[in-house]
Order: sequence, then structure tokens, then C-alpha cells
Amino acid sequence: MKDIHLDWSKIRLAFSDMDGTLYKGKDDFPGTAEFIGKLRENVDHVYFLSNNSSRAHDYYYDRMNSIGVSLDKSDVLLSSDGLCAFLKKQDITKVYLIGTQALHGVLAANGISHVEDSPEAVIVGFDTELVYEKLRTACLLLQDPKMRYYATHIDNVCPTEVGDIPDAGAIMALIKTATGRDVMGTYGKPDPAMVTHICEKHGVALEECVFLGDRVYTDYAMA
Repeated sequence: MKDIHLDWSKIRLAFSDMDGTLYKGKDDFPGTAEFIGKLRENVDHVYFLSNNSSRAHDYYYDRMNSIGVSLDKSDVLLSSDGLCAFLKKQDITKVYLIGTQALHGVLAANGISHVEDSPEAVIVGFDTELVYEKLRTACLLLQDPKMRYYATHIDNVCPTEVGDIPDAGAIMALIKTATGRDVMGTYGKPDPAMVTHICEKHGVALEECVFLGDRVYTDYAMA
């Protein structure tokens, strides 16, 4: 493999995946805090990303601090952020959600409520609290071809300290098998909208950013 040398004088922002890149589940990677410290010496700001919509921002803030990386809560960017921004642009305020209580809370904080009767869209996240009744209801709603259908992110599995476990993509695959429906949009990596608004905020071009990650079809594709 050819060595790649970055001209750090031209790099202003860094975006780093967290799960599987800076730690894995409950397992810490040695040297993470030191690495982020060195990275911050070379760029104006470092942001931390995760597609994992089963957690809220506070979890990641606490997790990063637990490995010695200080940050502001606004430095954490999640797939649920992009989803909420999209739903608000579409004036969607009532959804049927396959997701954790944490994701329910994120949507509620953005004025989006979970309903079982007459939702405006079906939403799928990484649901570690999944039960059959949620899948049944979602599939019945999606039999209506006019029902809108979105997901937070595309990851098939989530890496943990004991191995990979089914993620939102696996749930979507089950729903497609039952209904034939594909999601109409996802809002985490590799969707560039997850970071372009940050670049605009800092007045930074995409060519002035570096992206760190561990997964080809999300992190590498986004980079």
C-alpha cells in the first residue's frame, strides 16, 4: 500500500467515528486520548460522530470523557441529528418509531412525537429494545404505499466488545423481506449532510477536512 502523507497545514477540521474507532463497546483502546490530543494540535477542531441512534448525546459525552477525551456536547454528531433536521424541514411531527427510549427522547426534544394511529412516517433506528409488536405494527403501516419510511442510518451490525450485533440495517432488511419496502432516506454516515453544516459553520471547505473511521460502507464512503 502506498504511504499517504497529509499536508497538515491545509487541514482545519477533523471528524472521527467513535464506536470501533476510538473504543469498542466497553473496551478502551490504549492511546486514544493521546492521539486526539495530537490531532487537536494540527486542526482547529475535532468532532466525534456515531451512527448509533440507540444512545443520546449524553452517553457519548460521558463515554469520551471516560477515556480521557474532553469535549463539548456540541462536538458529538449523531445520525438522529440529521434525521430530526430532515423531519422538521418536511413538517413531520408524528411518527411511528422503531427505536429505544433514548431515541424517543431525542425526537421528542425536537417536537416529533411517537404515535401508533395515523403517523406521517415510519422511522427505524438501532433498537436494542426491539420486540415483535413493533415490527408487526411498522409492517402493517408500510402496506400503505403512501406511508413515508425513513431510518437513522444504514449499518447492518454494531461492533461490541463481544462481537457484532444486529443494527438498524438488519432491522430494515427484515422489514423489506416482509413488505418489499426500501427506506426513502437515511441521515447518518455516509450522508455528507451529517458534516457539511459544520463545515459551513466554520467556513471550511471539504478539502480542508480529514475523516477517521473503521467501516468501508459508512466511514470510507463518507470520506
